[in-house]
Amino acid sequence: MNIRIATAAVAGLAVLLSGCSSYETESDQVAVAVDGNALTPANRTILGCYGESEGGWDGPGDSHYYYPAGQRTYKFAGADEDEAKALGADGPAIKVVKDNITLMLSGTVTFSLNTDCDVLKKFHQQIGVKKWGEKKKAAWISDGGDESYYGWDAMLDVYIEQPLQRAATDALLAEQKTYLDLYNGSGRAEFEQAIQADLPGSVESLAGGNYFVNFKVQIQKPSIPTGVAEALTAKEIAKAQNEAQKLANETVQTELESIRALVEVLGQQGYIDYQRNKLSAQQLELLKQAIESGKVTILPVPTGSNVTIPTTK
Repeated sequence: MNIRIATAAVAGLAVLLSGCSSYETESDQVAVAVDGNALTPANRTILGCYGESEGGWDGPGDSHYYYPAGQRTYKFAGADEDEAKALGADGPAIKVVKDNITLMLSGTVTFSLNTDCDVLKKFHQQIGVKKWGEKKKAAWISDGGDESYYGWDAMLDVYIEQPLQRAATDALLAEQKTYLDLYNGSGRAEFEQAIQADLPGSVESLAGGNYFVNFKVQIQKPSIPTGVAEALTAKEIAKAQNEAQKLANETVQTELESIRALVEVLGQQGYIDYQRNKLSAQQLELLKQAIESGKVTILPVPTGSNVTIPTTK
């Protein structure tokens, strides 16, 4: 009898476990567990949350929805969605206008999903279960292979990209910088900090909750219209040429002053004779070295002596 009872108990346990649902989170995932009450699906309640690297069993029919945990990155670059995709970015560059010049801002936003259980449950109810993008996928991580994060990425296009555009525009209006300050880099750090300070509030306002935290913004050198960039290059070239000409003019002026000084001392003909017969400093140094080495011999000639010096033809 006891053997029969034990066998029946094991069989019953196997049946019970076969109806249970399992869960297992990766090291960069969290999960939300939802009651599997099939009788009233509209009233399914969230049972709780599971942190990173957790696994186990829940009740029959319970569902588990997985979300990214830890630091995440949203990259923006490219003129449009197609170019952004070709560059491996999550969205296109942010466009802002300063001094009637359009600047295209590329860079990254790093952030984290708020995994506090109460916040995460609310995120799942209000945002996670919605359908996102053209393919109408939910924001949790699915088992769709390459498209496992499609819903998550499409959701970020709304809750990160749009507030980023607003934060960049507001920061540009607030900062007393010209488009050249941002383009050349002198005002980019302050502009970046202003976006980073404004972005969390913009995201929270749009999303309706403090669902994303730990923001950090990095902006690369902005792109400006080709014509403007070419004009700036031409201006720099002209500036360099002017500086070179100015230096050349100063050199000529110095030489003229030196000539005037010599003419005043030697007279006009004396200066002409001086220029005709003078040796350069380098020539004098070579002559000195030649004399010292014995390659050139100096013969003293008495004044009035009848000495003829042969010339080489």
